[in-house]
Formats: sequence, structure tokens, C-alpha cells
Amino acid sequence: MPTVQSKKQQEDDVDPVLRFGFRILCSTALYPLEYAKTLIQESSTNEHDSDVDDDAEPGAVRKAVALLCGVIISHPFHVISIRMMAQFIGREHVYDGLFGSIKEIWKYEGIHGFFSGLIPRLWMHVSVITVTGAVTYLFNKYVGENKTIGGHVDTITHFTVSSIMYPYNVVSTCMAVQGSRLQAGHPPMMDHYINWQDCYARLRMSAEHKRGSGFFFRTVAQAPAKGAIRVPFPELK
Repeated sequence: MPTVQSKKQQEDDVDPVLRFGFRILCSTALYPLEYAKTLIQESSTNEHDSDVDDDAEPGAVRKAVALLCGVIISHPFHVISIRMMAQFIGREHVYDGLFGSIKEIWKYEGIHGFFSGLIPRLWMHVSVITVTGAVTYLFNKYVGENKTIGGHVDTITHFTVSSIMYPYNVVSTCMAVQGSRLQAGHPPMMDHYINWQDCYARLRMSAEHKRGSGFFFRTVAQAPAKGAIRVPFPELK
């Protein structure tokens, strides 16, 4: 009996690790699709390197359009990957595969479920690319074109704006889980939000809008109270 229990415990410990690694691999494999804009930007730069001022605006538009298309196309897979990781909270097995996850979302939420949390994610990416492109363009125009310094300005600006807009990434993640059958998307694990604006306002009110943004000083969500009433969830298979 101890041997059987030990073996079962090892399987319970190893199985989540393998499933988590598979989900991270799938999620990472989708990033090239989202950032196809980089290839367009590089090809445009190589072809029109001598006409920076004339091509700055069209290049920025192509970059923004490529980013929007990449985010929209990859978002259904982004939602699936988020929910695959969120189900670890309740140790559920709802989103165990790509086709099973698509069937689950389509059955209980319809087409809307595949685009949960899309608006704040789009807003974050568009803001980052717009501000970064504007600062880099103004720097090159009024300070002078220097590829080394310009690259540093672009990197610093991108990092700064991404940090400022990070709360919208948290909102997008919360809204991607909300609406599913997972315990992580329902009280007391997560409040019910009317829309993404309500989610942002309530996260900001509880100072949880930047959770996960720091490497060392991280925000820890408050645990549900002991006396909290919790409706038991049906067994999900």
C-alpha cells in the first residue's frame, strides 16, 4: 500500500509539470505570429533606408496593422494557453488539449469566448507601438540619426511604456479566464467583472493592477476568508 501511494503521489507531481511545459511550449510557439510585424519593419527599412522621412509614416502604419492582425489572429490561442495554466488552481482537467479546449469554449461560450480580454490587450500593444514609434521618430528627426543611440532610445522607450501599460495585460488575463467553468474564474478565487473597464477599476482599487510586474517585490493576492461562502463546483471531466 505505501508503494502504491508513493507511486500515485509521484504521478500527481510529475503530470502537472509535463502539462505545464507543454502549454508553455504551445504559447511560446505562437509569439512569432504575433510579432510578424518585425519582419515587415526590417524589410521596409532595408528597401527604403535612404528615405527615412518619406517612409516613416507608412512604415509606422504597416507596423501597427501587422501588430493588430497578429494579436487578433493569435488571441484565441492565447486564451486557451491562459486557461490551461489557470486550471492548475483547481487541479481541473478541462483544457487538456488544443481541440478539446476549442470544443469547450465553443460549447459554453461561443465565438465570443475565443476573444475574451482582447480589447485591453489590443489597447496595450497599440499604445506601446504608437508611443515608442513617435518617440523614436522625433528623436531621429530633431536630435539626429544615430543607429546606436536610436536603438537605445527605442529599447528604453518600449520598456518604459510597456511597464506603464502593464495593468492592461493583467486585465486581459483576468478577462480571458472569466466566463470559463474554471474555479479560477469565479468567486472567491476571482471577482465577477461586468467588463474590462470594471475589472481595471476594481484591480486598481485593491492595488492588484500591477501584480506579477516585479521580479522581487511582487503583489500577492489576498486569500479568500475562511468564512467565505463557496458554492461547490460540479465535477468537470
